[in-house]
Amino acid sequence: MYLADYHTHSRVSPDARAPMTALAEAAVAAGLDELCFTDHVEPIVWGTTRLRQEPYDWSVMENEYRAAREAMGDRIQLRLGMELGDAPWSFGHTEKMIADAPELDFVIGSVHMLSEE
Repeated sequence: MYLADYHTHSRVSPDARAPMTALAEAAVAAGLDELCFTDHVEPIVWGTTRLRQEPYDWSVMENEYRAAREAMGDRIQLRLGMELGDAPWSFGHTEKMIADAPELDFVIGSVHMLSEE
């Protein structure tokens, strides 16, 4: 059996604390063959419905991923993705925000903020 997890959040996400390398180590210990990091990338400010004004800093995600790949070698297949949340608040804004994203293997779409309430 081939085991994979394509919904993991590292410290790149506002709701997680572990570095990608630690997650990869845990995945190997649990017997997984593949792990995809899908940290939150939100066009709105986390926990609000206000559009993010600053550009998304992809370098944080890319550096974490690079470090995890170097640390893990060939012990597990690592992939890079994102959980793209709340794009319906502004599709145009979201498109601009992700235009300079690195090459991704997987994208999860999600909606967390249904209304301002």
